[in-house]
Amino acid sequence: MARIDNLKQYEQMCNAYEARILELESELNHVQQEYDELSFKYQEAVSQIETSEKHLIDAEPRDLEKTHNSYRASCISIGKIIKTMRIESGLTQKELSENIGINIRLLQQYESGERHPKFERLCMIARSLNFPIADLVNEVVKISEEFFGDYLGDKKKMGSQIETHEEEENG
Repeated sequence: MARIDNLKQYEQMCNAYEARILELESELNHVQQEYDELSFKYQEAVSQIETSEKHLIDAEPRDLEKTHNSYRASCISIGKIIKTMRIESGLTQKELSENIGINIRLLQQYESGERHPKFERLCMIARSLNFPIADLVNEVVKISEEFFGDYLGDKKKMGSQIETHEEEENG
């Protein structure tokens, strides 16, 4: 009788473990989906920022300085966010760079606005500083939209005006 009770308890435990595994798999899928969405948003924002550099080549002389200043300002703003988070967490550059496994010079480049971190590195920084990655990505997206939304919108508008003008000439 005791053996049957033990088997029933064992079966109940197995069922509970299986149910928990299914819950964890579902949570993992949800986290992966959130990660993918954030990664996409971040890459899109950084791409918009980096695209502004390419527009420098085609820019009118009057737009050149504005675009360059916007690009630099966006890099610096992202760097300031990282630096502010690091300082608020009470870490030195050396400590943070060691925590995430990068050279201190690379972290200094991020903080000074010389470079943008890749998304995976941004996640490591946020995790090390106990900062929600979603909040950080949303800040980068906001920076991208603030600095380049108007400029790129003007470029698109100008492109459609050129197409309309060409159609009128050809039509």
